[in-house]
Amino acid sequence: MAGFDCWKTQSDSDKVKLLTCEQPQQSYKRMMAFESTEADVIYFIDDDAIAKEDAYQQIESVFSSDEIGLITGPSLLPAEASLWQRVAQMAVANNPISGPRYGRHAFDDDVISSRVIGCNMAVRKDALSGFSPEVLPSYGEEWALAEYVKAQGYRLAYNPNQIVYHAPHGFMAHSRQVYRWGKTSTITGAGNIDPANVLYPLVIVWFGLLWGTGRLVARRSNKNRQGVR
Repeated sequence: MAGFDCWKTQSDSDKVKLLTCEQPQQSYKRMMAFESTEADVIYFIDDDAIAKEDAYQQIESVFSSDEIGLITGPSLLPAEASLWQRVAQMAVANNPISGPRYGRHAFDDDVISSRVIGCNMAVRKDALSGFSPEVLPSYGEEWALAEYVKAQGYRLAYNPNQIVYHAPHGFMAHSRQVYRWGKTSTITGAGNIDPANVLYPLVIVWFGLLWGTGRLVARRSNKNRQGVR
């Protein structure tokens, strides 16, 4: 996996194991990884995400507390992201619901499941024992997994220094992903939507119009002043 090239050395290349899963849902793939390893902690990262070099140390430091069962961290935008990817990232990162999953917020060792992001998630193996992969389809199923970890008596942690760089999908794929997030939210804590979360996009548009109008007026005023001089 590209994300682990910076960790892999010639001496441990024989430890890299490639698994193939016939089920498309992420939960089945994650449980296959769970069943195939003897590690105490499993780090789940998307195949198109790149982990920061010290991600391993960041994960290890937080798991020094036996009360933590899952650690997540921010998904930041790569420097070479396209225009659509930059716009899509701004949309999710400025959202009151999804924003805490993407920015480098303060460390928190007791977060709600909807803050967990599947492309950057480390889980204690004991906390996953007995989890059913049939719970949810892909996109948002990490929230159900996080709820299961909490039900085993563990806490969820958000570490702002456990960083991956991961760009949004293309327009259609990302639109489908957001739609599935909405379906998933009805059976997780994310389903309790504050009306402010629905209205804030309209206010952003309104503020944007005012801001843009202010710029146009200021530019016209500057041109008039220059003409008088």
